[in-house]
Amino acid sequence: MLLAESGYFSKGMEPLIMTEKSIKPTRREFLRTAAIGSAAAAGSSLIPGVQAQPAAAQDVCTPNWFTKPEPITDIAETVEADIIVVGGGTSGLCAATTAAQAGAKVIVLQKGDYYSSNGWGIGGVSPAFMPEAQQNISYWPMFTQWLDEMDRKCDTEICKLWWDYSGEMLEWVTAVSGTKHGREWIVAYPAGDQAPTCLVLFQSGELATQNLYCLGGLYEECQELGVEFRFNTPGAQLVQDADGKVLGVVGHDEEYDEYVQFNGTKGVILCTGDYSHDHEMMEYYCNWMADLPSAYFPRTNTGDGHKMALWAGAVMNFPTPHAYITHYDPSVLPGPTIPFSAMPFLAVNLRGQRYANEDFGPQKYENIANQDIREPERIRWQIMDANFPDIVGGWAEGSGVIGRSVPADPLAGVEAGLEPGTVVKADTLEALATAIGAPVETFVATVARHNELFAMGEDPDFGKDARYLYPIEQAPFYAIKRTPNVLAIPDGVLINTSLQVVNADGEPIPGLYAAGNTTGGFYGNAYGLFVPATSTGRAFTFGRLAAKSALGIPFEKHYTPAE
Repeated sequence: MLLAESGYFSKGMEPLIMTEKSIKPTRREFLRTAAIGSAAAAGSSLIPGVQAQPAAAQDVCTPNWFTKPEPITDIAETVEADIIVVGGGTSGLCAATTAAQAGAKVIVLQKGDYYSSNGWGIGGVSPAFMPEAQQNISYWPMFTQWLDEMDRKCDTEICKLWWDYSGEMLEWVTAVSGTKHGREWIVAYPAGDQAPTCLVLFQSGELATQNLYCLGGLYEECQELGVEFRFNTPGAQLVQDADGKVLGVVGHDEEYDEYVQFNGTKGVILCTGDYSHDHEMMEYYCNWMADLPSAYFPRTNTGDGHKMALWAGAVMNFPTPHAYITHYDPSVLPGPTIPFSAMPFLAVNLRGQRYANEDFGPQKYENIANQDIREPERIRWQIMDANFPDIVGGWAEGSGVIGRSVPADPLAGVEAGLEPGTVVKADTLEALATAIGAPVETFVATVARHNELFAMGEDPDFGKDARYLYPIEQAPFYAIKRTPNVLAIPDGVLINTSLQVVNADGEPIPGLYAAGNTTGGFYGNAYGLFVPATSTGRAFTFGRLAAKSALGIPFEKHYTPAE
């Protein structure tokens, strides 16, 4: 069935011709229509037998990455190894370390001049890291909740890989990076004492570098095992034989401005991260987030692995928009990240108006950004008075979630934003309104109404829980500026449970594997924070599994959910 005939379309794979007929596809048709849409738009057939669309239509609708480039033939050097890992980030180093420990010769291509990772914890499901009372808790209720939170748009079998094998990964990474290479780590349980999940935190001394600190131990292990790193050498194009098997990858050595072909006798593993720094891909696959600033560093994630895989016959996950991770911590505003981004303080926009219930609950952090995007200039000001250090202590009890923790000195944490201007302090509400650029009369009336709600002990305006109502009366008054950012787009090409990249028929592309944010199917509409650190946990787990799969090593399940 041709895509133009099926009528089953998504934003991410729009056809160039559409009829009124609408048919719900089978899984095979689902995959094939995605690839056919790509092929048709490209003007060249990525799937044999697909009719290309007219050039006039391509000019209007074709994203540039839909066009498969001509093979790179100006090769300065050819190198061979068992495993070629494209990307030296979280999943890439896990794949490289795992393969090297199994005795494989490994080469890692990295776009930048060092290995990289973002994030501050590694999520997993492991009885070995649980208090005794939690070791026999079934994961099925929480797993089912996960599927529901994803609106069942995720691939259940792909999701289950993390739930089944992340425990073994945590034991492995803490043994290698922790015990062997001296990185300190602790375990936290932000999901509570009735959950089978945990969070491993490597103690770098700075929240934003904890996973990078962990990767340092894996990098040292790789060096000991003889893994070859080619820094400043991004992957450019996969090499395939006449039957479509992936033989290797061509990388661009930026130091010498030449192309090098890296052949992998056992496989090529794509670990190139997401595409959040490619604005055209953002507009096409995740336009809701396209214009938000990125908090991911370095800004080199331009979907290189996604594009190479698509040119080799892969398909992107859809429907769109793709899943996204929005954050306020870290902040993209000048100066340090100010605490309390998820605390339910009175929120006003640039019009001086309150616009929502500020309490999203402990597991809906990402929805704050969805709401703030609708406000003028995407700005939220949190309003409080001199008594806020006492207030936040009560709010943080038992929350254990991002944006709701309380530093040792709350006042110092907030006033750190005064100099860069992300926090405003004033002796009167009128002065505070002027400082944040809000109409004075409207702002003062908004605060007065908030005080009325506190006195009433209820919120008939937006329904906020009465325990989060508080007076704003004691000078000095404070306003904290917030604007959402994109941390990552954890979505991409479809894989199977062996971490093999699949084509339009759901069949694996021989020799090609992928892990981390290059892959799709794990999330639904957005990143679910009620299960902690699944993006990094998935990257660590899937990188390890991809290497095992390429080498024919069985997966080890260290957690069996209780019946």
